[in-house]
Amino acid sequence: MERNDYLIKKKFYSYLLPGVLMVVAMQLGNVVDGIIVGNLLGSSALAAISLSMPVLYVLQLPAFILGIGGSAQASYYLGNRDVKKASAVFGSCLTAGIIISLALCVTAPFISQPLAHLIAGTPQLEELLYPYILVNILGIPFLSVAIQLSYFFNIDNNPVLGSMMFIIANIVNLALDFLFLKLTPLGMYGTAMSTIIGYTCGLVLLIPYALSKKRMLNIKPASPLKCRSALSEAIKAGIPSGMLFLMMAAKELILNTGVVRMLGQSDMEIFSVCTNSVFIAELFVGGVIGLVQTICGILYGEKDYYGIRRLVRRVITLCVILIFIIDVVFLLMPQLIAGLFGYKNSQLLDTALTSVRVFSLCFIFYVFNKLMQTYYQTILKPLPAAINTVLQGLVMLIPLTFLFMNSWGIVGVCAAAVVSEAATLLITCLFVKIQQKRGKLPQKGFLLLPENGSDSFCDITINGNEQEAVEVSEKLIEYCLENGIDSKSANIIGVATEEIAVNISRYGYKTVKRNYIDINLSQSDGTLILRVRDDGAAFDPTQYKPEENERFRLGGISLIKQAASKLSYIRVLNMNNTIIELDLNKIQHSGKSAVLSQQ
Repeated sequence: MERNDYLIKKKFYSYLLPGVLMVVAMQLGNVVDGIIVGNLLGSSALAAISLSMPVLYVLQLPAFILGIGGSAQASYYLGNRDVKKASAVFGSCLTAGIIISLALCVTAPFISQPLAHLIAGTPQLEELLYPYILVNILGIPFLSVAIQLSYFFNIDNNPVLGSMMFIIANIVNLALDFLFLKLTPLGMYGTAMSTIIGYTCGLVLLIPYALSKKRMLNIKPASPLKCRSALSEAIKAGIPSGMLFLMMAAKELILNTGVVRMLGQSDMEIFSVCTNSVFIAELFVGGVIGLVQTICGILYGEKDYYGIRRLVRRVITLCVILIFIIDVVFLLMPQLIAGLFGYKNSQLLDTALTSVRVFSLCFIFYVFNKLMQTYYQTILKPLPAAINTVLQGLVMLIPLTFLFMNSWGIVGVCAAAVVSEAATLLITCLFVKIQQKRGKLPQKGFLLLPENGSDSFCDITINGNEQEAVEVSEKLIEYCLENGIDSKSANIIGVATEEIAVNISRYGYKTVKRNYIDINLSQSDGTLILRVRDDGAAFDPTQYKPEENERFRLGGISLIKQAASKLSYIRVLNMNNTIIELDLNKIQHSGKSAVLSQQ
């Protein structure tokens, strides 16, 4: 009955494929988009798209702040069984995102040309930039809604839907990309239009689920005060992501304009190949890291620290393996990467290949920095995430880039990316340690979680069969007696938990052969908290009613419901999650009442 991570591992792998598919759809679209543009319009067009990235980051900034921050806050509320607050966050974020994106859309005719002139280093690049920026600003409302819904639906027991939306969006995007560029004179207009049309088609897939009553998250009218409070919480949780996007926009603007003006358009084309290669790394590890946000928020709300540790360890292991493979490919076959993005300048090919090799070394540090940002944001500790973001995006990268650029040209620019990512990781780790010593950040270790054994709890996992369901009663009674709880209360807790587990085993796993149930009993400020989790068929113990012939039965769920100061149930991550807060005085009173009734 020792606690294991079978349920967490099962959720990890069940959410891994949809999560990876979603990121693959997003990043593969970026990669293939770059490949199509580079090969059909030339490396100058690819450089123009790279130069436009600061504008695109700013356009998408509100959607990602509200989507990432809102879903993190909503997942925390779902972990606490507060669906009403989670829905308030969802509705407030979606409404605010639509309003902001429409306001941005209106500015398109007025700011597109000035922005293209500002960031382009040559007339040729400016001519390519203007249509791309114009169409993207006009289409931002569709993209904004798609981004937000994908994050919220991911935590609403439907991770596959967001993945399918992005898959459809990018299939349409890439198909139209090829058709527009190959068969029409639209050029950069066609490249941008294909993206907007693709995401609009993807949104159609979400309509049935958005109208479904099966969703936990709903848009309901709320007072302005509640909306403002929910929006404020979401924005606060999304600040690290917002800072990341602002840093990325500022970084891209400074670096791209610096490279194109100081080194020239030819080196900018090499640099665009390197920066687009980041999408290849994201293609493999982005979906894995995304599971931290999807699952950890729920586990943190439930205070399942064991589950969080096991999940993060599995994420790190898988990411390291994937990045190692990617780095080997980049180091051994850089010509493959350069060729993918249509780079054909034979005079600077050796420089381009060296740059690709050097740049790929930053991927391993990049993964750990991204994991830190995602994890700390998910557990609602934004300070270390914000520090990491600022260091990664500006403080370390910009000075090092210009320093190395003066010494080694475009190769130095790529080397600066490696050094800055490594320095960012090191400084963030030191910052966390220092803040913990000062008492500004909780607990020990980089996960900021209570150490095993720091609190009194009984954390066990049982095989979902009736025999072990019966045996769990003895385990919990033993724990209660060892922690000063009287025998009558201990027996009621044990019998009630046994009854819940038996019902789960008997009715929850009819079609599943191997199954487990996680049970945790802990004490906090004089209150006993019982948590039960399983992934069987939906079973709500709060609605359980004993049979008539069991009316005088001592113990069971009916007694524990009388003794509970708070009893809640929710099905999240496709698992039954029940939390019962117990008042010992009520338990003793319920037990005495039951004995008198039986007599």
